[in-house]
Amino acid sequence: MIKKIHILGLALVTGLASLFITSCNSDSPGGLEEEPLYDFATLTGVNDNGSTLEVIRQGDEQPCTFTTPLKVDTTRIPVGDRLLITYVNSNGVSYVSGPINLYRYQQVLNGDIEIGTSTEWNSWLTNDVSIYYATRTGKYINVMANVYVLNAPKTFTIVADKETLNDEYPNVYLVFLSDTNLEGSMRSGYASWDISKVWDLPTCKGIKLHMANIVGDKVLTFAKDNPSIKPID
Repeated sequence: MIKKIHILGLALVTGLASLFITSCNSDSPGGLEEEPLYDFATLTGVNDNGSTLEVIRQGDEQPCTFTTPLKVDTTRIPVGDRLLITYVNSNGVSYVSGPINLYRYQQVLNGDIEIGTSTEWNSWLTNDVSIYYATRTGKYINVMANVYVLNAPKTFTIVADKETLNDEYPNVYLVFLSDTNLEGSMRSGYASWDISKVWDLPTCKGIKLHMANIVGDKVLTFAKDNPSIKPID
């Protein structure tokens, strides 16, 4: 769940630069009496009746299935992809399956967790990022960050340390390599990675996510059966 996040910038992809896609209906979230919710979602279907989306509020809670008459543009966001949505539940009750008023949707970086070694990844070399949101919902790690980028980053991914895969809490590193060091080029980036390859290991009880944050390196522990995150100094 994300509340009161009003920064909608660029969705960053590796390779060719791509602007985020934003779609709005005729209403404006700013005119609502109820504060809209901002959540990462999975697009599960699009047909003549509209779109179907799946949202997990946090951790391993049961997914909510939302429907909307708005058709998501599948040429930009294929069925099965993750996206960021701005919405309110039509029945006024948050996180209950049913129809929603979808006010905005946005393309995000999709990907799978990678597996490698410190040598292969240059000792986890990464540029600093400004993380303002990182959480797990089901099999996904979702990140919102301010990053320095001109067109598109050279690398934006998470990598599990192969040497710790058998540990109860494998080490996972967020790796971001910018295409610029110019001042004034900080933008907002949104990403959602499928961590199943590590999360589903029989020995795995959670993961430790290492991030080179602008205000200091951080490690967040995501434990199974525990939706909260625990920073480690």
